[in-house]
Amino acid sequence: GEELERHVRSLPKVILKRIERSGLMVARTEGALMAKGDTVTFLDSHIECNVGWAEPLLARIKESPKHVVMPIIDSIDPDSFTMHGGGVKLLAFTWTLGQDHSINSKRPYDPVNPMPSPI
Repeated sequence: GEELERHVRSLPKVILKRIERSGLMVARTEGALMAKGDTVTFLDSHIECNVGWAEPLLARIKESPKHVVMPIIDSIDPDSFTMHGGGVKLLAFTWTLGQDHSINSKRPYDPVNPMPSPI
């Protein structure tokens, strides 16, 4: 509500502008290096967070600071605007750096417990 909006407005903001275009990952890396908080969260411009989205992720990080966490990403149908739950389960990449979703069919899916690295 209004109290949360006031609190968010009071938080410090960091604006990082690069003279030359260097791409998304360089910008994120530089932002992470500048960050002063205990955790860093990157949200793309098309992401909308629902109530309670951060707590499960932060709980996993609290278990071990070596954890890298990623939420299950819901999608919105562009024609009907209906929400469809959980699109990305485990993210893997091919040698050409394309996304590999076939790994999701090779192991049982557990939406709660951590998944071991495929590497």
